[in-house]
Amino acid sequence: MKTIVVLVVLIFFQVCVITNKLYAQEKASILLVTSNRKVPSSGFYELFALIDGIDAIEMKQPQANEFIQNGDVDQYALIVFYDLNDSITELQKDAYWDLLEKGKPMLFLHHTLVSYQKWPNFINIIGGRYNRQHPILGPSAYIHDYKLNLTVSNKKHPITMDLDCFSIIGEAYNNCEILPEVTPLLICEDSHNMPYAAWIHRVKNAEVVYIQNGHDDKVFTNSHYKKLIKQAVLYLILRSKK
Repeated sequence: MKTIVVLVVLIFFQVCVITNKLYAQEKASILLVTSNRKVPSSGFYELFALIDGIDAIEMKQPQANEFIQNGDVDQYALIVFYDLNDSITELQKDAYWDLLEKGKPMLFLHHTLVSYQKWPNFINIIGGRYNRQHPILGPSAYIHDYKLNLTVSNKKHPITMDLDCFSIIGEAYNNCEILPEVTPLLICEDSHNMPYAAWIHRVKNAEVVYIQNGHDDKVFTNSHYKKLIKQAVLYLILRSKK
């Protein structure tokens, strides 16, 4: 009887090990691009740690753009940008376009809208721009710790599915450019903020999403925001496999 019990336990243990290995193999790797100019808080990393089935690997700028240029990002199902960066070479710009041509999805968060002020075509990737200066529109503006009331534009879209309209304490962005062809995911009717707080559009063969909020842990711990990020990540990973 003892022998049978021990054998059953051993078989159960082996099954668990094999299952865990298979599960690990099925995990999708995503690249988190950050920078020292805006260091993420602990809540940022927890957003991705709580998503089952993914491994999130962080890389800071400027190393991340070098990595992208060298073509080493093919192993990642998704690139999530949380960097505030201005330094980029022409070869690195070309590498971004090459990735989009290959269908690599990208998720841009918060202050990435301010990045690459001297790269005019970056707006065509991210879908908008926060301008430090603009000859016609003037500079964009921000307000810290501002309550934003957000409306879900399409509850049937996989990114916003089952999300109700919600409020969040974050950073308002105003007087920003938004490309007319983007599809809004979250709408804000507050005059102190730009009209879209999240959007999606197709760039070459890839899906690109921008989500405005993401300033600090007040945002990262918001249950609606956590769900939004999770659904955006899983949706974009799924799209990368098609």
